Amino acid sequence: MTDTSRLLSWLDAQTWAMHPAAFLSMREIVGRWAEAPGFPPAMSREEKDSAIAAAQAARPVTQPYQAPQTISVLSMFGVISPRAGMASDLSQMGTSLDTFASRYQAAMTDSNIAGVIVQIDSPGGNVYQVPETSDLIYSLRDNKPNVGVVTGMGASAAYFLAAQFGELVASPSAEVGSIGVMMKHQDVSKMAEDSGVKVTFITSPRDGNKAEGNPFTPLTADTAEYLNSRTDEYYQMFLEALARGRGVNSQGPKSATSIIDQSWGRGRMMGAGRALELGMIDRVGTMQSEVDRMVGKLSRKSGGGVRSEEEGGGVELVAGAQRESEVELERQRVLAAARVRLA
Repeated sequence: MTDTSRLLSWLDAQTWAMHPAAFLSMREIVGRWAEAPGFPPAMSREEKDSAIAAAQAARPVTQPYQAPQTISVLSMFGVISPRAGMASDLSQMGTSLDTFASRYQAAMTDSNIAGVIVQIDSPGGNVYQVPETSDLIYSLRDNKPNVGVVTGMGASAAYFLAAQFGELVASPSAEVGSIGVMMKHQDVSKMAEDSGVKVTFITSPRDGNKAEGNPFTPLTADTAEYLNSRTDEYYQMFLEALARGRGVNSQGPKSATSIIDQSWGRGRMMGAGRALELGMIDRVGTMQSEVDRMVGKLSRKSGGGVRSEEEGGGVELVAGAQRESEVELERQRVLAAARVRLA
């Protein structure tokens, strides 16, 4: 088996809370990357750690201004993975949940930070650590003002997480949803047979299920049912987290999870307007409007007015908590325009 086929087989064997089109695009990109000249051989854990450390050291980081109070801006971009490793730490194409969780927790428990805004543009990703990270987000949401702002796609695992913030906003052109979980099985047994290749798995227990779901054997009804039971488990976690995060209550005989299951698209994406009607978001807005809204809220709370940075004061908007190389020019414009402090 080639490096490419091994890598794609690993992807296919995972469980994904991700928009299907984005998953197929990712799979195609990974396949092309693996086939490119100079594709790196397998790296040891020590080599990976060294490469990641070197990349992080070389990445430009803006340290937050240590004013008495700060608004921290974090991001959730690209494919979500529990520990994205080389994918996010070197190419910066995704969101590593262990990194995001630590940064979010630090911001939400830091007395020098008055509020947190998380910009979201993600198709979702691997299910691992998504329920745990959503629990963390929800457990901290009452600490201080915090809002998720979907400026592009907030799909599947990204929406799972976004629904746990204190408030959730989507820009007019954004979409949210793709509520569901999927696995992929690719049967290449006929192709292998036509190529004169026969693959045999030697397993223990001998009559067990160790090799079920492999791509060189047609998927049996029993295996398909088992795999579907696994996606059902993750889907139920998804529904329960959404009901909690979005405050959906039972209505007569309909449970909160059944309302979401039947009414929130069943795997489809929803535009901002429709999402607002369904209660999937709190309002339609932009990064700029949410910056202004949070600044105004903190200004009223402090009893002072908003003044420019040059005039001094107490609150500053910074992006130093998570600097990303792929941040859009629009976001940079918003952040530059919104650098303020409160009197």
